[in-house]
Amino acid sequence: MLPILKNVNFLSFFASRTLANFADSIYFIALLWTVQTTFHSPAFTGFTFTALSAAAMFSFAFGPLIDRFSAAALSGIALLVQGVILLVIPSLAGPNPLSFSIVLILVLIAALFSALFYPANMSLIPQILEDKDKLVQGNSLVSTSDQLINLIGFLIGGTLVAWIGSNPSFYAASAALFFGSLLFFVLMRRLKAVKPNSGNVTNSGNDTAERPAAGFRAYAAEIKEGLQFLWRNTFLRVLMLLNVIANFSVSLLVIVLPSLGESYGSAFHYSAIYVAFFFGMIVGALLTNAIKKSGLNISLFWIGSGLALLLFYVLPFGIGWKAGSIALFGLCSGVVNVLQMSFLQLLTEERMMGRVMSTVTTISNIAIPLGSVIGSSLALQLRIETMFLLAGLMIICCGIVMLAIRSVRSYTAEASAPAPSQPTEAAL
Repeated sequence: MLPILKNVNFLSFFASRTLANFADSIYFIALLWTVQTTFHSPAFTGFTFTALSAAAMFSFAFGPLIDRFSAAALSGIALLVQGVILLVIPSLAGPNPLSFSIVLILVLIAALFSALFYPANMSLIPQILEDKDKLVQGNSLVSTSDQLINLIGFLIGGTLVAWIGSNPSFYAASAALFFGSLLFFVLMRRLKAVKPNSGNVTNSGNDTAERPAAGFRAYAAEIKEGLQFLWRNTFLRVLMLLNVIANFSVSLLVIVLPSLGESYGSAFHYSAIYVAFFFGMIVGALLTNAIKKSGLNISLFWIGSGLALLLFYVLPFGIGWKAGSIALFGLCSGVVNVLQMSFLQLLTEERMMGRVMSTVTTISNIAIPLGSVIGSSLALQLRIETMFLLAGLMIICCGIVMLAIRSVRSYTAEASAPAPSQPTEAAL
């Protein structure tokens, strides 16, 4: 992977994304912990997580925007706005319903810009690393770094909340977002120097740079093209549909983790659970360099992640046992995430990378708000371990479905290539 890091553009991208993930992890744990300890109810935590996750359902609307303008510039703007919002939240947080409502609105706005950031961000990697092998290596390195920084961020976030309070966590996250935003604007200038025409209308630098500004109908047609691309490919269609179910399952868990941490008596224990998960994700991301890139392995590791949640259900209450099962869940999830993203990038034409990435973000996250709302209700009736049992069973079923479809399990990276597609009228 060292040759990849010698690429100045990739190194700039890598550093800015690292700062963004560092900020996200601190902000996430500080926000949910503050809500949990203020209201002492999984329901309020569920409402907050719904605000955090609901915006991702609208990522598809940003697709044409990402394809028409600099993805690096859009990433920088998204981080800048989020940084400003994080500076404001600590002064508004309080136990009264009005303060909580204002914070939820700000969280939703920040989440909307996050929904712009991630598809725009992932659209940059194929522009920087055009070789197939380097693309997979780059995704593996990015995923490893994401989880390592999340691990450190959750650990630092939990420590700050436990020792100092939540406000320093918000301010640290805001500073990281501002610096990451600056690096993305620097990257934008470098990419323009390599592809002088890429900043006019599209970030791909190909013939679509001449296309005219689109009206609403043309804009909708471009969004439809991204969705049709995913639907017409059997492998990606199955992957995306099962992702909806899997993410619904995971959202059931996120809202009960603050309660689990509180039952152990400290925000540090809450963050330790996330640390175990991200440690497993790091190992899983690194493991993808040593295994075959195939649909079969995605299916098997998907089933493995569900089995890890069943293990959480049967193990004793001790934090060590629970953290071990979560680490195993993270390992399997890390392999699945890297392979999925690599397949997606390999199969997608650069001219529509933004639309496809934003549509995938929407599809993958569409069930998360629903899961958080349902999970909030279930958390009032069921034990925490029972929630893990339900989530594990659903994820195992998803893996079994993938394994049962021959065309999916036999898919390999060697057979992947951008599928030729006819541009819509808007792209001409």
